[in-house]
Amino acid sequence: MFKFILKRILYAIITLFVIVTLTFFLISAAPGDPIAAKVEQMPERAQSIIRKKYGLDKPVTERYLIYMKNLITTGDFGDSIVYTGKSANDVIKENAPVSAKIGLIAFVFEFTFGVLLGLVSALY
Repeated sequence: MFKFILKRILYAIITLFVIVTLTFFLISAAPGDPIAAKVEQMPERAQSIIRKKYGLDKPVTERYLIYMKNLITTGDFGDSIVYTGKSANDVIKENAPVSAKIGLIAFVFEFTFGVLLGLVSALY
């Protein structure tokens, strides 16, 4: 039983690693710059300062290694580009309760209707 649980935990860690890696590279491969809309009206010097602040002046592989190092060692997702002056961790903490409530409500509906429909289909 212990081996089974350990194996499942290992698979979960590998799955999370793959998902984080794919998400990072897919977002990096998307056309445009993550902060382009935010800085398009700014002078070139200000744009380069903001890109440097968020590390967007570095190659994607270097950004990935820095991101993974920070994520694994400190659990830091970095700074939020949308919510200036806040870390992504703070944004997640603020919005997690609402997401959990929505998920719980969806689960209750899904479970209730799933069981009811299962009973109806088993009886008829």
